[in-house]
Amino acid sequence: MVAKPYDKKSLQVGLMMQQQQQTGDWGPINMVISYAYEDQHLFKELRTHLVSLERALDVRVWDVSQLTAGEDRQQSITKHLNTADIILLLVSPDFLASDFTFDLTKRAIERYENSAARVIPIFLRPAAWLSTPLGNFQSLPSSGRPIISSRDRDEAWFDVAENIRRVCEEILSSRLSSPSKSPVENLPASPTTVESQRAVYKFTEVFVKSGFPYITFVKHNSLKKLKYIIDTPGRGVIIEGPSGIGKTTAVEEAMKELGLGRMKYLSARKSAFLIHTRD
Repeated sequence: MVAKPYDKKSLQVGLMMQQQQQTGDWGPINMVISYAYEDQHLFKELRTHLVSLERALDVRVWDVSQLTAGEDRQQSITKHLNTADIILLLVSPDFLASDFTFDLTKRAIERYENSAARVIPIFLRPAAWLSTPLGNFQSLPSSGRPIISSRDRDEAWFDVAENIRRVCEEILSSRLSSPSKSPVENLPASPTTVESQRAVYKFTEVFVKSGFPYITFVKHNSLKKLKYIIDTPGRGVIIEGPSGIGKTTAVEEAMKELGLGRMKYLSARKSAFLIHTRD
């Protein structure tokens, strides 16, 4: 990033982005998955399809297999349910027949009714679940066909993962738009530092009036979403902002963290990349 002379608009945009990190930080998305022991192989398939989502949007997944020896089972389950943003219920005949998953399902629905969590049933195997309280929820896959009955199981899991991603993005979007005041209104009258979870910088180090800045990249949580978009095949992204704000640097940093190597630059500032037409 090459700093330009002091520009009030550019500084305001930069402060809004940084303030968003301080007071509107995404934070992790906590996800709980409930399934019957008999469906463990299908649970593992789902976990594989959720890995890229977990990495990009800081999704923290928990299930009972993570309980350790000596841990209070009931207390741990309650703790994770009470902090869950999303609760996935992997529906099958064994899931519906289990007293344990039945109790967990009731508590998940209570969380939903209190607007504290999103509940998503995932239809694994044919089961008479529409007559249960879960019948009121929109289930996945979108086709309504159980995972094991899908012609292409990977395609069915992809549909599940994509819909869960959309729910995650809705949660993040609501978090970013929830502050009562705009980021600029929340700023002190004469800010002197930029604070983040990693370090504290002086504004004069990040936004300099002339020459080159000492700090060229301040990581903020927008990077998480950018990484996910870049890592998703077939998706594109347009990044807009004032010149010198760090758009290219952010993309380079995202690709570096994803281990994607070098990227190809096409610049409208270079005549070699321009398409010339005649009238």
